[in-house]
Amino acid sequence: MFRYMDYIFNVYKEKSFSCAAKKLHISQSSLSTTVRKAEREIGAPIFNRKTTPISLTAFGRKYIQAAQTLYLLRNDLEHYISEMKTSVKGRVAIGASSFFSTYLLADAISEFRKEFPEVKIELFENVTPYLQKRLDSQFIDLMITNTRMDRSQYRSLRLFDDHLYVMVLPKFCPEPVPLEKQADFQKIGTAAEDGLPAISLEAFGQTPFLLLRKGNNLRRCTDELFHEASITPPVVLEVD
Repeated sequence: MFRYMDYIFNVYKEKSFSCAAKKLHISQSSLSTTVRKAEREIGAPIFNRKTTPISLTAFGRKYIQAAQTLYLLRNDLEHYISEMKTSVKGRVAIGASSFFSTYLLADAISEFRKEFPEVKIELFENVTPYLQKRLDSQFIDLMITNTRMDRSQYRSLRLFDDHLYVMVLPKFCPEPVPLEKQADFQKIGTAAEDGLPAISLEAFGQTPFLLLRKGNNLRRCTDELFHEASITPPVVLEVD
């Protein structure tokens, strides 16, 4: 019954279909059709179209009274929600690596601040072992990590799947790969599906690598992959 309430109420306020249509940024014919559809669904006319300006029928007056009551209730609820959001205060401390802080948290924190402007957010960047100690001591409230945590001690929420790729210059590639067979970076996830050649990690045993420092979980994963492939490639640079 109140599905088209905004349209009907605007016609009542403007006392004209054409004026209401301009205010609603729709065509007059579309507005008129919508109101007639509402009247058919209700089973009673809301407007007396024979008067100038347009007026309400007896039922129309009851409808508008009910609509005004609903608007008041809606405004009260919106005001309550607004106050509820602004009344939320406190501190949220988040731990994450510099990578996650830059590429994941920046937009999320921006959106959170719009909803809860009174909440102070503190961000701590470090490696997982250090952040885990901070979490255990309750210095931070949560952390974002790609390390599997003990579920008996921590509540965890999976955010996304992460993938590891070997990015190599053509001159260091252990097997020659023609240019037309090289994977486009934007489509690298579907390289196998596209029939591109697969190269075993064992073939990179003598390839110089740039890796993260020891203590980083991504470095631990990389070392485990090297161990599984039985290789110890030269590491020419370690970074944070």
